Amino acid sequence: MHPEIQNSAQEIDTADRKEIAVEYGREILMISVPLHCDTLTMKKIPILPDPRDACEEALSNPVGCQPLAGQPS
Repeated sequence: MHPEIQNSAQEIDTADRKEIAVEYGREILMISVPLHCDTLTMKKIPILPDPRDACEEALSNPVGCQPLAGQPS
């Protein structure tokens, strides 16, 4: 880390902060945020039993538009 940034970071009062985990690629980064910050999370989505069938179904029955040309309707 650049020395000026490191010095500035060391001067920040972190007493009124909370640590949260952030997924970053295959890693988890722990970051410090103010206590009043909201933490947004994603809901759990079940694994598709047959991903290929789900893709074919989605392409055949798109939401709000016609199916792609050449796709059975």
